[in-house]
Amino acid sequence: MITQAYVHFFAFADQINTGSVSQFTDLQRTAAASRVNVLEKALAELQALSQQRSELLRHSSHDLRGSFGAILGAASLLELVTDSQEERK
Repeated sequence: MITQAYVHFFAFADQINTGSVSQFTDLQRTAAASRVNVLEKALAELQALSQQRSELLRHSSHDLRGSFGAILGAASLLELVTDSQEERK
């Protein structure tokens, strides 16, 4: 009788442990999946920001080249003018 009680007790304890391990494993999987989702969203945001930065740099570079071209053109025109001080008066 006592032996059967021990057998049932240990079988019950084994089932509890197995259930706890399964539940813990499921919780770990859920937490890992949640972390993966957060990291994937963060990566997508970083990629979008990188694309925006590249576009901004491309536009800024284009605008600066255009402005410098106008300045260089005006400077070269000023170099062509060789009027003396007397002619300028």
